Amino acid sequence: MSKYLPEYIATSIESEKKWLSSLIQFRSIANAKKNKKEDDGDVEQPGDTFPPMLCESPYKEFIEKHNLTTDERAILILGIAPHICPELLDVFLSKNPNTGKNFTEFGGRLSANGRYFLPTAETAAHLLAGYDMQKRLAVTELFEPNHTFLSKNILHLEETLSGEPRLSGTIAVSEEVIDYLTTGLARIPTFSSHFPAKLYTTQLGWDDMVFGVGTRTMLDDVKTWLTHHRTLFDEMGYGKRLGKGYKALFHGPPGNGKSVTAALLGKHIGKDVLRIDLSMVVSKYIGETEKNLKKVFDRAERTNAILFFDEADALFGKRTATKDAHDKYANQEVNYLLQRIEEFYGIIFLATNFRNNLDDAFTRRFNTMVYFPMPDAADRLQMWKKAFTDKTSFGPDVKLNDLSDKYSISYAQIANIGAWCTLMAIEKNNFVIDHLTLRAGLARELGKEGRTL
Repeated sequence: MSKYLPEYIATSIESEKKWLSSLIQFRSIANAKKNKKEDDGDVEQPGDTFPPMLCESPYKEFIEKHNLTTDERAILILGIAPHICPELLDVFLSKNPNTGKNFTEFGGRLSANGRYFLPTAETAAHLLAGYDMQKRLAVTELFEPNHTFLSKNILHLEETLSGEPRLSGTIAVSEEVIDYLTTGLARIPTFSSHFPAKLYTTQLGWDDMVFGVGTRTMLDDVKTWLTHHRTLFDEMGYGKRLGKGYKALFHGPPGNGKSVTAALLGKHIGKDVLRIDLSMVVSKYIGETEKNLKKVFDRAERTNAILFFDEADALFGKRTATKDAHDKYANQEVNYLLQRIEEFYGIIFLATNFRNNLDDAFTRRFNTMVYFPMPDAADRLQMWKKAFTDKTSFGPDVKLNDLSDKYSISYAQIANIGAWCTLMAIEKNNFVIDHLTLRAGLARELGKEGRTL
């Protein structure tokens, strides 16, 4: 839930809308007067074309956080207008009576359905500078790569066709920026091939997990890193030596808590964890994998989320000798990942069952590596006890010590057996788990791997 009242959010947006309307009206009058007088004299700017004071709202917080100037603020509301007040831009659809076509100086494009005007950088230059060339050049600098708009992923210009002016690119405000300014919430984009990541959470807590001494020690190290790594990097000066962000590798056989640990660590420090679906990241089309990954990295940078690559060796595998085009582009993907991980300011977790399959260049970049081994008999006994709730009890013939000593299985397998046995108890309406039921559940789980009791 947003910390801002809905009426304050609406009031701020309405104030910005009225301001944009005044700017559009002023520019129309100013240009008309200049054309009529055929001189370069300035037209006095009325008071309502100056940016309004805003009440406490996401809009005000965003402007103050990024220290936006008047021109930057005008471009932001211009870019958002098609999403919240498209009718405000209908004036730009008017025709030049001399040519019967849209006014060239307005810039802009029509939406795919032909109903809406989409402002471009040319529209912004016209609105803020008119025919003043010096001012127009100053406006164009606001769309340069090193400007706050692009460097902070607030907005960008859509790509144009080859040969078209760069400023004819549509002003595209990031979806999460629009969401935040209009709701006060930072929503996760819909999971799709265009955004191959999901918010990853767990209802489990640390008390539900069982880790060996070595793993627990390393996880305490990770928690310390997560709590203090920004101080270490920024204030103590280690960012120059270690890179910008924090990266940890979780490795070991499947079913021993690597994935759940990523979610628990995110919960521990109050950050979203974005789990990347590698099957949707990797594309058969050249260059698409990099584009898909860029969207996820950009999103994480904007929202300060943790990136989690599960089964990471599928994407971060060792580079191969270049024998054909496929090898060339596969290696390019790995190189791209190396670059983005190196530049990423936030937190990245990678999990793999096969550490040796990872490219050596990746392993050198991890600040911490945590091994999740198969549990020993003592840890398995703890997990057997945690695998059942207090709604059930054990029969007198159940000897968990014997099961723990005899069968080397993972935490996930024990949890599956517990769930299946409880299901059988529900079916029989008898909530006492006996030895035969446990053996049947164990046999089912071992059978998945071709093993027998």
